Amino acid sequence: MSGRLVISGGPIVTMDPGLPLASSVTVDGERIVEVLPVGAPLPEVEAGAARLDLMGRTLLPGFVDAHTHLMHWGFRFLRPELGEASSRGEVLDRVRAAHGRLPAGRPLIGEGWDESGWLDRAFPTRDELDAIDRLRPIVLRRICGHMAVANSAALGLIPASAEVDAVSGALVEGAAMGIARVFPPSAAEFDEALAAAQRSYFSMGVTMVHDMSLPGHLRAFARAEAAGTMRLSVAAILTREHLDVLCDSGLGAGWRRGRARVRGVKFFSDGSLGARTAALRAPYADRDGETGMMLLEEDALARDISRAEAAGVPLGIHAIGDRAVDVVLAAFEAGLKGRPSGLGHRIEHLEMVDAAGLSVMARLGIEASMQPNFVGNWGLAGGLYEQRLGAARTALMNPMRSVLDAGVRLVLGSDGMPAGVLRGLADAVGAPHSVQRLTVGEALAGVTRDAALSGGFDDRGVLREGAVADCVVLSGCPGLEESGASAADRLRAARVERVLVSGSTVFELLEPNPANASGVQG
Repeated sequence: MSGRLVISGGPIVTMDPGLPLASSVTVDGERIVEVLPVGAPLPEVEAGAARLDLMGRTLLPGFVDAHTHLMHWGFRFLRPELGEASSRGEVLDRVRAAHGRLPAGRPLIGEGWDESGWLDRAFPTRDELDAIDRLRPIVLRRICGHMAVANSAALGLIPASAEVDAVSGALVEGAAMGIARVFPPSAAEFDEALAAAQRSYFSMGVTMVHDMSLPGHLRAFARAEAAGTMRLSVAAILTREHLDVLCDSGLGAGWRRGRARVRGVKFFSDGSLGARTAALRAPYADRDGETGMMLLEEDALARDISRAEAAGVPLGIHAIGDRAVDVVLAAFEAGLKGRPSGLGHRIEHLEMVDAAGLSVMARLGIEASMQPNFVGNWGLAGGLYEQRLGAARTALMNPMRSVLDAGVRLVLGSDGMPAGVLRGLADAVGAPHSVQRLTVGEALAGVTRDAALSGGFDDRGVLREGAVADCVVLSGCPGLEESGASAADRLRAARVERVLVSGSTVFELLEPNPANASGVQG
């Protein structure tokens, strides 16, 4: 679809505070040229233009997944998917089946296993992978990415360190997250993964992502842009070692190729709760005396924050445990010399933060990048949070409501667990604890307008005149002021029926509507 298009016939949620609801949106080429308020007469459809009849469905800005791993998600379509396995035995069965299909000489990388829902929560082991094949490298990464297990062949290629247990095959933190450096995909594999990821994201209504990127990802984005196949908007967040390049070159966060741009740099201050490496003030409930791992020192981080601020490079600092959040906020206080920043520095995840910490974030202009799907994945009774932390701390996890009430910008992502935003929207709206629960409108802002602004795209995430026409048609959407279980259920039931990127359809649900198979009238 191209040219002039008039969209009407259902609720239109613009996410524009000046005109929250509209009766019609007119697109000309790639951009929105007119938005009319509720009650206004429908615009005339000129010769050569088309009308998209929503037939009662809801039009929204395209969704933004504000923390994800785009290539990792794409590779899941090329590698054995372990996230749906209900036991360690099923994980091994899936790996065994993938091993039989894989060409000789290629390492077997599996992603996404999560033992927290298994009856037997023991991790897979080196010996179990060796029983499948001890000569072909095999590595299986846990869903959090902070822990993996490797067989003997893979361990022979992974540099020895304190993060590698050669007996069990367990890898944690840098060893687990650096697998792509040890077993780098080819350019063709990157391109295939990117194509698969774009198809998947469009089917979920996502038109922009904040991606935790590596240079190989940027090269794939540039190749796709040159080939005309890059349709997803990407705010790329590079790894810590690239801060020197961005600062010393004077580039800052200025790299851009079409729809892809560098947003900033990510640091890790601690690990994950699943791997018991998130840095806590008080010990884990299921491991006496264990308080996790701090991966950064406050003074060194403060110096890096000061350099990044001076060079115009926003930082996204991974901090999950409350001890890690304390250290990171103290470093921001020192690095920014107590002055607020307008760059959009963020704390990624921010699963454990108190009122004092939120006050510091609001004063310094630090954004919160959170994942509401974590609440649904692990925050319910008997879930991973309760196993690791106990019920009292679980009730204070992921305090999205408190973040907004403190005046901190909140953006919402999935971390690829799984990718997409609808599940997380439902988990935010129906969250079990009051410090977590958002209204539909607040949650939508975190995956549209505010997330686009955080990513450096001020012409996306909102349906207003002059904005890029990235839109999603949902089968239905609760009212913006609603929250609670009923609204969450309606979000879980919502289907993505059409997605437009720059005014052109990139996804359409292949279930014909008897009234109008396409909804488009020319």
